[in-house]
Amino acid sequence: MPSCSVELEYRPVAPTGLLSYVNHAYIDVTIGGASSIIEGLPQFNPPISPPTLWGNLTSNVFSVSTSGTVPGDPSDRPQGDPIAGGVSGGASICADIQSLLAEASSFPTVKYNPVPGFPFTPIVQYNVGGINSNTYAWLLLTGVG
Repeated sequence: MPSCSVELEYRPVAPTGLLSYVNHAYIDVTIGGASSIIEGLPQFNPPISPPTLWGNLTSNVFSVSTSGTVPGDPSDRPQGDPIAGGVSGGASICADIQSLLAEASSFPTVKYNPVPGFPFTPIVQYNVGGINSNTYAWLLLTGVG
């Protein structure tokens, strides 16, 4: 029976400046020693001209290399970023991971909004109602239970 784990991890959006105080969340999953990252990212980064700005949230599953890096999003450092929580175990956790991966592959198209809850902020006025990586991770994890 393979050993499986799920961790909710986070990191600053940027290493310095104002965005270093804002977190980006992602889900680190491992099945039998093979790790992947599940995360929501903006379609356009940096944003493009209005009304598109960041575009839609993209649902991604990236492999973690044997050295611990994530080629799909080099800012993620699953072996060094803080962990908000996690679980590990056998068959039931492995089944939960398969559910997370299925949810990620069928996640609906939604607008990306870097600051949900602030619809009157001018920079996000075109993305009202969208979600960011933190909301994405929460939706996937609450869907699996």
